Amino acid sequence: MSSTNVAHWLFVLITRTPRAIKNRLADRKLRKLLRDTPTYPLGKLPENTLGRVTGAVRPLDKLIEAPLSGRLCVYYDISIEPQAGNGTTLRVLATEQDAIPFVLEADGHRAVVDPAHAQISAGIDHVVSSKEPTPRSLALLARYPWHGDGFVMCREAILGADEQITVVGAGVREADPDAPPTAGYRDAGQTRLRLTGAAKFPLLISDDVRSL
Repeated sequence: MSSTNVAHWLFVLITRTPRAIKNRLADRKLRKLLRDTPTYPLGKLPENTLGRVTGAVRPLDKLIEAPLSGRLCVYYDISIEPQAGNGTTLRVLATEQDAIPFVLEADGHRAVVDPAHAQISAGIDHVVSSKEPTPRSLALLARYPWHGDGFVMCREAILGADEQITVVGAGVREADPDAPPTAGYRDAGQTRLRLTGAAKFPLLISDDVRSL
């Protein structure tokens, strides 16, 4: 599949699929798209070339705190879902997301990832029921009260520091002011990628193990 076709299908699938598919890569076609995108080592991705790279999340300037768990991360996605008595999800009452720029690192190479225009898929790994609330879940539910029958599940997904992720996108090279001061490193003018998306062709970021 060519880079142009991959970018086209990224746009079609991301803009025409339900939120659950967009955020969790539940759709097989989207996973296939990840597999079909050309894969590059982070240090070998050419400028302005669509590719798939994998590495570890590192903070750029800071980390943010996920509201439900208090974990430090570069992205979180929270959903509040009322449940019927049998545990069936009735609907999504509310969602909260936040993301900040971060560094992707692999084999001594670095890239700044700007998630301003990105579709992010992170696996849910922290769940709190209103039957067994925590101070953080109570604070969250106070903002989104539920007055129906049954109970409420609060679900959280994050991209945490040191987590392995995959990014599909294109970028340009820039000077790396934060490069480690190894011998000859500065003199060689070490650079890093800056991966950015656009409204029409966003970055695709995933921690799905099937995409790593």
